[in-house]
Amino acid sequence: MKLSKKAILSIAAVILVIAAAAVYELAKGSKGPSLTFVEAKKGDITDEVDVSGTVKAAQDVDLAFERSGKIAVANLKIGDQVKSGQIIASLVSTDLYAQLNQAVAAYDMQSANLANLKNGASPDDKQLSQTQVDNASKSLSDAQDKTANDLNVIYGKTSDMLNDVYAKTFDAVYNKTNGIYGSAFSDPISLLLLISNQQMEDQIKNDIPIINKELSDMKNDINIAGADQSGIDSAIASSLEHLKNTRDFLTYLNNALNYAVPSADTPESLILTDKSNLNAGLAEVNAGIAEINGQQNTIATQKITNQSLLTQTSNALLSAQNALKLKLAGATKEQIAAQQAAVDQSKASVQNYQAQLAKSSIVSPIDGVISRQDAKAGEIATANVTTVSVISNGKFQVDAYVPESNIEKIKIGESARVTLDADNNQKTFEAKVISSDPGQTVIKGSPAYKVTLEFAVNDSLIKDGLSANVGIIISKKSGVISIPTSAIIKQGDNNTVLVDSGFGKLVQKTVTVGINENGLTEIISGLDEGARVAAFGSNQ
Repeated sequence: MKLSKKAILSIAAVILVIAAAAVYELAKGSKGPSLTFVEAKKGDITDEVDVSGTVKAAQDVDLAFERSGKIAVANLKIGDQVKSGQIIASLVSTDLYAQLNQAVAAYDMQSANLANLKNGASPDDKQLSQTQVDNASKSLSDAQDKTANDLNVIYGKTSDMLNDVYAKTFDAVYNKTNGIYGSAFSDPISLLLLISNQQMEDQIKNDIPIINKELSDMKNDINIAGADQSGIDSAIASSLEHLKNTRDFLTYLNNALNYAVPSADTPESLILTDKSNLNAGLAEVNAGIAEINGQQNTIATQKITNQSLLTQTSNALLSAQNALKLKLAGATKEQIAAQQAAVDQSKASVQNYQAQLAKSSIVSPIDGVISRQDAKAGEIATANVTTVSVISNGKFQVDAYVPESNIEKIKIGESARVTLDADNNQKTFEAKVISSDPGQTVIKGSPAYKVTLEFAVNDSLIKDGLSANVGIIISKKSGVISIPTSAIIKQGDNNTVLVDSGFGKLVQKTVTVGINENGLTEIISGLDEGARVAAFGSNQ
């Protein structure tokens, strides 16, 4: 007949009891080893779920600049205490502060205008506005006179300058070349030097009449322009073209002199003199081109300056006139709405610059300690790259992962005992469960749930990132009977113990057990306080 597992266990337990009794009987009559008996005592006992975890700060924040720029201030260092709202580092923001101040001034002005619209103008205000209109009108008239006069002076100098440049160009073409060819106006044109390159000689002869016309046209353009500003502008443009063509001719002529052949009438020294005179003529023409270009830029700059001044004074007059009209006529709903829009726009501009300035500083969002500080004054910071980290001054916490089989036992607020590997588990710290993550995490193939505990107090031994051993107390009983777990004999579904009856015999009793702690088991029923039970194993 095949026995069930339960029957086998029961038989084994009976055998154990018989064997223990036999040992007990023998021990009484011999000097051999004896059973160890432990007294059932009342006391406190707890049930724990033991897990490992990692210490972390209550809050750990990474901070970065929200815009790039040069770091202006970064005085705090790692380990320094900071308060919530305290600036840790900031960028150079001189331009932003200036723009903010301008925006604030514009907002104040628009707000004042809105208030005036709503309140209406007093007689004094109306008179003041009229005075402002008169002053603005005079400023515009003065600006018109000044700009016209300034431009006339420049154009007068330009006309003189064009004539001077023409004279120097004439000298370069007709006087500085008098040793190279005869009269530029002779027909046919002959060269006074022998040029070994026939093609170049022919080209020079063909170009001289063209250059004669260039200079003639230049003089006519200057004469026609007179003192008329638009005519002078045209003369400037045409003169530049004439001068560039003349420069090209003289440059070509200069190259041709490299092919000049010395002779009795034109020795080498004379050729060198002609070349020197021609270079001087080229320099005069180039100087003339540069002078006209410079004067053209001067005129353009003056026109821009004049236009800016006229626009500014015209706008000021228009603004003063509009303000006077408003004060004289009173504001309509539409005008008030429009002015309100201007106020809102100015306010938005102020807020924009304030936001930009806020992005220029790293501000601690919590009270805490700086744990990272990479910001250094003078360096360039990149936007949104972590530069500073702060851990809170709040109590440290432990993140631990509880197996699926025990998670239902864990309740918020339950106490726990924590030791640290870094302290060789010598000191025990009190903690309590503050949160339990409902989401599952798979660790080494097994499901677990993150539980966060908070230390009761901070201690210098507790540091961010340390490994911790956590015993979460899920049950605690006071005044209960307990015996060593090794004294309990499992018989099928029953738990039994061997009790010294006091008459030299062992009595087997069935007991109901409760929670366990460190080798002790709670006895709910079946055993009285003071009973002596046989203990087996090491937990005695």
